[in-house]
Amino acid sequence: MNKKISLGAAISFMAVVAAITFTVTMIFSMNIFNDKVYNVKEREELYKKVSEIDHLIRQNYIGELDEQSLLNELSSGLMKGSNDPYAAYYDAETFSRLQAIENGRLVGIGAEMSRDESGYIRLNTVYDNSPAAAAELKDGDLIVAVNEQDIRTAGYTESLEQLMGEPGTRVQITYRRDSVDSSCQILYKVFEMPVVSLEMREDGNAYVKISAFSAAAVKQFRSVLNEITQSEATGIIFDLRNTAGGDLMSACEMLDLLLPAGDLLSATYKDGTTELLKRSDSNETNLPMVTLVNGKTQYAAELFAANVSDYGKSKLVGANTFGQGVMQQSYQLKDGSGIVLSSAYFNPAVSANFNEVGIKPDYEVTLSADAEKSLSHGTLAQADDTQLAKAVEVLDTSK
Repeated sequence: MNKKISLGAAISFMAVVAAITFTVTMIFSMNIFNDKVYNVKEREELYKKVSEIDHLIRQNYIGELDEQSLLNELSSGLMKGSNDPYAAYYDAETFSRLQAIENGRLVGIGAEMSRDESGYIRLNTVYDNSPAAAAELKDGDLIVAVNEQDIRTAGYTESLEQLMGEPGTRVQITYRRDSVDSSCQILYKVFEMPVVSLEMREDGNAYVKISAFSAAAVKQFRSVLNEITQSEATGIIFDLRNTAGGDLMSACEMLDLLLPAGDLLSATYKDGTTELLKRSDSNETNLPMVTLVNGKTQYAAELFAANVSDYGKSKLVGANTFGQGVMQQSYQLKDGSGIVLSSAYFNPAVSANFNEVGIKPDYEVTLSADAEKSLSHGTLAQADDTQLAKAVEVLDTSK
């Protein structure tokens, strides 16, 4: 039986619903308003304190003030105060230089370099077809001066910056080989840095060293994989030790060549939402794999290691990785300067985000201090590489 309600009852019911809706809306709006007011108050306190300090400096400091220096240091301090270990502020000149490097308008001499105990710059590896190779520099040479400025006087970081230039320009360096100093000029030119190398070992395993994740790395990695699959290789060893930084999407493109269909990368943002950024297709590489990692395996390299492990494609050998599981985003400011901020946590296919934790290898093997030093210089003999020996052992047992 159908029941009818009176017009008055219907109006009363609608009024109650409207009141509830209004109340919920007001509560929600007040929460948003309070958040905004809180942020405004916090910012007011910040600006008032900065203004107070600025006033005291200008009224009492006996020296000359550099306005640009004040602004740069204030901006840098704000970034450091965020407690984001990867946040940074760059003045307009530095930010422009970083963009020029990224876009290929500035190039290096074409060598893997490190700080020598002497304070000079050691050339660990001189790449083929590079400006350094054209100047006949060799692995193991020490750069002791750049543009006639001694590196220990000018500073290591400052000297490294001078070893970047526009294609077609030159830099003068003084290098030391067998205790003899010589000088040469290096002509900067655009070249593709080899960041993925292949060694076909006598034991039938393919040894693949990945030193960076970039667009060039994807191209080189594809070529290396084609060579491996067309050979009689029985297994692959990926070496990600001392591989830091790089591009997450490039790492995903390389993983796509190895793994079956599935998720590769997702990002969790400040508001708690998670977005899937990359998946792999169904094409995969079906060879036994082992991956070498250590405490300097970082960021994109960690994503690579986590995913090959998550999909059961590879065991991990070595030491716990660095633990950088946050994604960086750069922003250019109106005056040409720029900042870098951690904008999201990024996640591999299955395992949890590894930020500040790192990835624990399946087989933990440590190198001696001397062996670690030799590894960083690119001079570690395979006979002394206990991590590589363990990787071969693990790989052989999985065949």
